[in-house]
Amino acid sequence: MIPQALRDLPMVPIIVVLLLNFFSSDNVEGPDSKNKDIYNKLFKKIVNSVVQGYNGTIFMYGQTTSGKTYTMLGTQRDPGVLPHSLRTVFQEMQKVIYSFDKD
Repeated sequence: MIPQALRDLPMVPIIVVLLLNFFSSDNVEGPDSKNKDIYNKLFKKIVNSVVQGYNGTIFMYGQTTSGKTYTMLGTQRDPGVLPHSLRTVFQEMQKVIYSFDKD
């Protein structure tokens, strides 16, 4: 039963908009993960494609202090994605240079 106070209110249409946002990620790693493993698992294919002439983007998104900068730059003991990417690029360049030397 509808209370009398509600029945006396003027009838006004009410529109309720329900927004649901779903987010997905390619991968989530724990605090014991090593940057080299993350690079090999997620980014090496992208870097190799870039070396072959394709466009590639590595985009990291996350909450402040979640480890994005650490994962990108790393440390001396655990280099990040950027140092691993540069190493791969220069290794691939050396392969090309040596292949020209053989010809």
